[in-house]
Amino acid sequence: MTTPIDSTLERTPDKTSLTDDERIENIVPLPPPEHLIRFFPIQGTAVETLVTETRRKLRQILHGRSERLLVVIGPCSIHDPVAALEYAKKLQEERKRHSDELEVLMRVYFEKPRTTVGWKGLINDPYMNGSFRINEGLRIARDLLVRINQAGVPAGCEMSALPWTPCLPRVKSTISSRSTKTGRWRSSRRAVTRTATSSCVAASSPTTTRAASARPARSWRAPSCPSG
Repeated sequence: MTTPIDSTLERTPDKTSLTDDERIENIVPLPPPEHLIRFFPIQGTAVETLVTETRRKLRQILHGRSERLLVVIGPCSIHDPVAALEYAKKLQEERKRHSDELEVLMRVYFEKPRTTVGWKGLINDPYMNGSFRINEGLRIARDLLVRINQAGVPAGCEMSALPWTPCLPRVKSTISSRSTKTGRWRSSRRAVTRTATSSCVAASSPTTTRAASARPARSWRAPSCPSG
């Protein structure tokens, strides 16, 4: 004889009882970081060289062994990979132009951990429609990081304390030149960051670098936002 409990457990094989995961509709396993790293590899490529060399330069700047300044600039949450890549290509031109004085990294944040309502970021909801395809969000994020670095622009990412955090350090950190922990940005006299409330930094909004000690301040203008 089949009981109501048996029928419920047959429909949801992951449930161990009627009181188990009452508000969970379904469970979709996330891919291990190793899968994404192997699918979007950087070992032995120019990207690996760029990330390694940029990290070395950042250590010199942050420890006061270089007079150059670190500038982290870019979108305060990527929502459109195409626009982000176009921005990266424009930023690369400015990075080369100011390389003698500045070490420019593109801010590439995929999550919105401090947002309590609305969209939670590209990894959580890559299609911005409430479908929450985190599997695809992780893939899109890794792919975009590879492409941005291939464009010659090192990336700075944020490691946030969200439910899928165990997947993120290896997915993002292996290809990020700089990572910040949510809510733990520590200011430095040799580093400056420019945040943007929109997906791009408008050309009319200059970023002013603050020099260490008595060095005079210098201004630098961000590339214009991609059209559309």
